[in-house]
Amino acid sequence: MIWIEILFYTIVLVTFLFTYKESKSISIFSKNGLNQLHLKSKMYGKEISTQMQITFYFIISMMLIFCVYLFELNFVSAFCILTMALFLFPTLLLWNAIFYYRQKQFLDYSNYIQQFINFFKNTGKIYFSLQECSKLPLGDFNEKIEKAIIKLEQGKSFHEGLACIEAGFTHFILLNLHSLVIAYEEYGAFDMERGLDIINEDIEDLIEDCFQFKRNQIEIKNKICVLALMALVVAFLSKNMLIRIDDALNNELYQCALSIFIMTLILTIIMAYRVYTEPWIDKEEFF
Repeated sequence: MIWIEILFYTIVLVTFLFTYKESKSISIFSKNGLNQLHLKSKMYGKEISTQMQITFYFIISMMLIFCVYLFELNFVSAFCILTMALFLFPTLLLWNAIFYYRQKQFLDYSNYIQQFINFFKNTGKIYFSLQECSKLPLGDFNEKIEKAIIKLEQGKSFHEGLACIEAGFTHFILLNLHSLVIAYEEYGAFDMERGLDIINEDIEDLIEDCFQFKRNQIEIKNKICVLALMALVVAFLSKNMLIRIDDALNNELYQCALSIFIMTLILTIIMAYRVYTEPWIDKEEFF
């Protein structure tokens, strides 16, 4: 029985250490945890109020207490499971905010490329195309576009101006677009529209591939959560069979095994949601 207890506490310790870095500042158990989660989510453009957090914690707690009641776990097991869940689950709120922030970043980027191509085809001028793009709601790109326009108005080169937009986002499609329009405006005499059409096809392919990849990731995450729920149902049916054995549910082996099982499911769900933190564009596509 000692090895069961060692395994139980090892899983608890490894789980906390594995997610400590991300969870420590926003956990309900940390000082100003509620405010930290609110501030961090606000950085990603999503408001998570204290009331929303408390409601979330309450729902999670009620679900786990109901689960503990169904499986007739003792106080120590229930305490470990509840503490672990309340420590880890706030990261799901933050990861959800990160997911939608990066989605918007990607959409702003792809929208900038497509709109700039359209404007440049009409004007043939970088400066006027940037001015038109600055009128669009492009998130962080609006500030970069404004800086680029100011650089050009100060007489800086096209390379220096457009470098403001490329700063921190050196994706190959963006670099190719800027190189093409600079070459056309400075030297002309080549099939500009054909080049822009190729870049437009590249960004459309990128959009399609990224959305398909994200859909696949979310589908896998949902399947993992459903499988975790099914595993819980199977465990409950097995527990009902154990009732026939005298004092089986009070056995230390049962308590430890069920606690490990439920905590493993919680960790599995957390790891399934970790795909929400992954960037929309592969890092290898950046220079």
